[in-house]
Amino acid sequence: MIPGALHHPLSVVLWRLDELPRDTRVILICRHGYSSSLAAARLQELGFHGATDVEGGFDAWQAAGLPAKPC
Repeated sequence: MIPGALHHPLSVVLWRLDELPRDTRVILICRHGYSSSLAAARLQELGFHGATDVEGGFDAWQAAGLPAKPC
């Protein structure tokens, strides 16, 4: 996990829109970056204009040496 991040499994994130903040940027991340890019595109369609994803996913995040903690 990324410190300070909220964990919403991709399988339910689009069903929990009321739990996502509309007044701040939403950044999605998955293992490789593909699923989170699809989810970010869908969120943008639903009015979350600040929704984006981490290119390359969590693998790229860790490879860059960015902070992570065990789940």
